[in-house]
Amino acid sequence: MLSLANESSVCWREPTYRGLGHFGNCTADEEKELGLCYQKCGADEEGVGPVCWKDCPADRSLVAGPFCCEDSASCIHDAVGIARLTMDVGRVIADAQAAPYKLIHDLRKLFEDEKGLRIPEC
Repeated sequence: MLSLANESSVCWREPTYRGLGHFGNCTADEEKELGLCYQKCGADEEGVGPVCWKDCPADRSLVAGPFCCEDSASCIHDAVGIARLTMDVGRVIADAQAAPYKLIHDLRKLFEDEKGLRIPEC
C-alpha cells in the first residue's frame, strides 16, 4: 500500500489557467514566455506557460513542479507514490481491454494505493 510522508511536509501548489497565449507584442498586463504573451500572474504566483502556480508557503519552500516540500526526501517519496498510482491506472486501462479478468485485481491495487494518497493543497 502507498503511504506518503507526513502530509504536513508536502502540499499541492494551486494552479490557475491563464489562457493559451498569443504571438506578437505583449500589452502592459501581459508577459512574454517562450515567444508567447500570457496574462501576468498575481503577486503571489509564478507563471509557467498557460498556468499560474501559487507560491509555496515559507515552511515548504522547496518547489518541485506542482508540489511544495519541506525537503528533498519528502518530495522524492511522494513523487514515487504518485508515479505508482499512475502506473496502476494505466494497468487498469490496459487489462480492461486485453484481459478483463485482471481488471478486478488491478482495481483493488488502484484503490489500495489511492487510500494512502492524501496531499493537501497549500
